[in-house]
Amino acid sequence: MDERERGRGREEEEGNEEERGREEEGGKEDEDEEVAQFKKCANVLDICNWLVKKPEILNLACQMLESQSRSVESAGATVGSAGPVVPARPVISISDDNIRLWDESVKCLFLRARNPSGQALDDLIIKIFNIQIYTNEAKGLLEKTRKALADFRNKFNGQVLAQIKEYKEVRNETTRREPSQKEIKEYITEEVTEKFLGRQLGGANLSELKNIGSFEVLVNFIRESFRVSWNGKNLEAVKLLDSMTKDLLIPSRSGSNIVNLLNVS
Repeated sequence: MDERERGRGREEEEGNEEERGREEEGGKEDEDEEVAQFKKCANVLDICNWLVKKPEILNLACQMLESQSRSVESAGATVGSAGPVVPARPVISISDDNIRLWDESVKCLFLRARNPSGQALDDLIIKIFNIQIYTNEAKGLLEKTRKALADFRNKFNGQVLAQIKEYKEVRNETTRREPSQKEIKEYITEEVTEKFLGRQLGGANLSELKNIGSFEVLVNFIRESFRVSWNGKNLEAVKLLDSMTKDLLIPSRSGSNIVNLLNVS
């Protein structure tokens, strides 16, 4: 190889090094720009929006998290970690079957108590979903349960008032005279009770409910709700009527009967 060829080789090598240098500087500038944008994030929402625009960084973070999770022992300690113990977060799997069982159980629970205790709600979630009650998932399910019961209560109280209004119109009742027990009994029949509690009874085994005598108690509960609400909405009086039904056995449609295991008061 003559002197001219060696010279050209050195020039090409130097050119390649300069190009690599420029590429590294460009990459560093891009990286600095990303860091600068990240530093502008003022809150969690800003960070989330920034990550959405940087899917490659989000994917990398997910891969790192997955790798870290795999390195955690079943006892919850990080393998080989010289620092504090890092608990492994359990993976919560909520199936469609769990949701259907929850829906059925909330309906059956309403038949026993319109205002169940907080402990009863905790136990319901634990028994159905088999999760720790302090987790975010459990807290979300508890909130969903409370909202479902509140919706049931509101609609139930509205039905009672509507039924009273209809009773007065049918009988052309112009006085504030409270109907007798006999009149209420004749008006609030089993058919009327099924109409009142139709949605909740959908979660129960109605035939078995009648066989064991629980349905008869529910009929009487509707009659008492009618009586105490005669002069207008009386939520406190209706709430006290939980005492009539709190010890009932409510056979569920699926046969799980989870609600019968709860202490609702």
